[in-house]
Amino acid sequence: MAEKVTAKCVTASGFPLQIELEWPFHPSNSGSDWYVLHGTARLEDGGPLHADIAVHLTASIREILPSTDSQEALMATINTVRKSVDDKQLELLKSGKRQPCPLSSRQYSIRNKHWWFLEANDEELKAFVKRKVFWLGVVNGSGSVEVSDKVDQAYLGAKDKNIAYRMREAAKALAGEGYLALDAAAENASATEKLRGEQAKMIAEKDAALEALMAKYAYESAGNRG
Repeated sequence: MAEKVTAKCVTASGFPLQIELEWPFHPSNSGSDWYVLHGTARLEDGGPLHADIAVHLTASIREILPSTDSQEALMATINTVRKSVDDKQLELLKSGKRQPCPLSSRQYSIRNKHWWFLEANDEELKAFVKRKVFWLGVVNGSGSVEVSDKVDQAYLGAKDKNIAYRMREAAKALAGEGYLALDAAAENASATEKLRGEQAKMIAEKDAALEALMAKYAYESAGNRG
């Protein structure tokens, strides 16, 4: 029986998302060899924009997962959804329209046996951690935020075994600039008044990313009409 699983996260391009999944995967009713689950990726900014999604788990990826309801499967699903938003493969709408979101070999290197989402550089890691603490800690009221959870590590680090260390170093750099307050191990961060004071900038970054996504679909829609 499906259960509702919810994850709050931030994308590398600056979107705060709430991803709701009807967990776990189940065999496709169409008779195909893939598994599927439905869900919603909601822009977590107080507005109505969202993408209703159908995540398709291909047979090749199903074979490498411990099970279709494992934590690894959940990590891969969350990261596939937010990578699809980063890549402008999902359109954020006010009304519902189910959109496909493949979890396939594009996200996993079968030869090298590692997940493949992003390879963030140090500046991109700083921007990500700063946005994560703002959107999850300030806007969503969580207060203290884990700097480097396992899902984010897989999303940002691809094959980098030092990604957790690099994310903590990014948090330390932000703390040195006055944006974050850290615990002793630099594993949890909360926003300072300096970061809270950058609310307009954080929202502007999100709006710029949204404008770029909307422009892509407006262009494609105009092309189809032509």
